[in-house]
Amino acid sequence: MKKVNAILVGIGGYGLNYLREMLDDTKGKINLVGAIDPYADNCPYIDEVRAKNIPVYPNMDSFYAEHTADLAVISTPILFHTDNIINALTHGSDVLCEKPLCADEEEVARIIEARDKSGKFVYIGFQRPYSSAITKLKADILSGKYGEMKSMRQIAMRPRGPWYYGRGIGWAGKLRTADGKAVYDSVANNAEAHYLFEMFYLMGGLNDAATPENVTAELMRVNDIENFDTVNMKFTLLGKPCMFLASHATEKEIEPTFEYLFENGVVYYGKRDTVWAHQLLPKDYTEYGFVVGYMNNGERIVYGDPMSEVYNKLYAAVDAVLEGRSGNGPCGVEAAAVQTYVINKIQKENEIMTYKKDMVKYFEAEYGHYYGDGLYERLLDIYYGNADSIRDLAE
Repeated sequence: MKKVNAILVGIGGYGLNYLREMLDDTKGKINLVGAIDPYADNCPYIDEVRAKNIPVYPNMDSFYAEHTADLAVISTPILFHTDNIINALTHGSDVLCEKPLCADEEEVARIIEARDKSGKFVYIGFQRPYSSAITKLKADILSGKYGEMKSMRQIAMRPRGPWYYGRGIGWAGKLRTADGKAVYDSVANNAEAHYLFEMFYLMGGLNDAATPENVTAELMRVNDIENFDTVNMKFTLLGKPCMFLASHATEKEIEPTFEYLFENGVVYYGKRDTVWAHQLLPKDYTEYGFVVGYMNNGERIVYGDPMSEVYNKLYAAVDAVLEGRSGNGPCGVEAAAVQTYVINKIQKENEIMTYKKDMVKYFEAEYGHYYGDGLYERLLDIYYGNADSIRDLAE
């Protein structure tokens, strides 16, 4: 079987997941021909990489000076995405880049220009467009099965502490670098970005994302960081109300949970503990961890687990190279740019509030975290429709 000669740019952090799969080559389709990272020696798999005689380079230029690659898989910090993508395209590689597309909306046009000039593709690694559960749901939405969307709401509260914000080279939780380059690392643009983008993706056309309107946001930080770790965002899609709530600074955890209401039914998703502990979903929702559609006519559609196919995005790119496909694929630049535009809008139009200092507590654990006392309950109240704002919790 022919294999794709691929490089991995960034072999730490989330890149470890890609590295493990590319080393194991479970589908017999990937030939890892280069590992690129200036801090490669910190990678726990570096001995295995070298034992397999895979070249290790500190940067992309040094690799491309000696080799070529069919596919560049990029898993570097947000602020490097644009330059890494353009570098790979310039050297004739197709690209799969981890989400988000880039930090600064002004960079989107540069990426599109480089892509079009190269004739190569650029896929962006938001998880949901590559999930069979979500793509099946989108197909039913596009077919008209559900009718008009009435409202969408999503919540995720997954605490992250100093261990999270202290990782890497110091970009986590940053607004900008010392020289002014945008980073915009936040709860909405990193860990929970997949779920915000899911809403845009589901309401867009085939392999496209809908652009939200009437975007408002409250941005809050509990942790000692530059940017926000909590967001209360409202917007409209196709003229209908939508809500996205997310935090890395609550006392307790709620895995991503959603309720999408349509003219002909409603679609739910949640994990078992979330459903049982918080009654966020109806009592007859029993397929915990699965996306389920409940039609008004009594039909029940189980779409599957949207979290179970984490490497679909990798193999979507690999298969596209093997089959000589071009184009935007499941999630190309134009679709992913919607998220970039929204993040830039809320960052530029809203102040970042600081949680009341006397209400900041610390949860003791191996991976402990700071949390805002009362924030967990407030976000639930907003989700339930019993509150609207977090502003009064700020200093």
